[in-house]
Amino acid sequence: MLVLVRVDVVNTGTRASDEVVQLYIHEVERSVKQPSKELRGFEKVALRPGQQKTVAFRLPVEQLSFWDAKTHGLVVEPGAFDVLVGSPSEDIRVQTRFGSI
Repeated sequence: MLVLVRVDVVNTGTRASDEVVQLYIHEVERSVKQPSKELRGFEKVALRPGQQKTVAFRLPVEQLSFWDAKTHGLVVEPGAFDVLVGSPSEDIRVQTRFGSI
């Protein structure tokens, strides 16, 4: 399974700039304690004034897994995941949820 995340980035300023678009996930319910956000990808984008680019992230199911101490392996639990995009992590601009794996 693969989740494709696309986000449009626009330079609303008057000068050319670079933006680092960051992709985070959060599993809504997990059997073990987890961080509120886990970085799963990032991309640096150069934009001219007024320019828009689409950034695409490929999120394979392996990136939704975590280390389970009981089974001593990586597991993916069924449930919902939040996908968050921002730059930096304190400035989340896009958030969506997808369902059970």
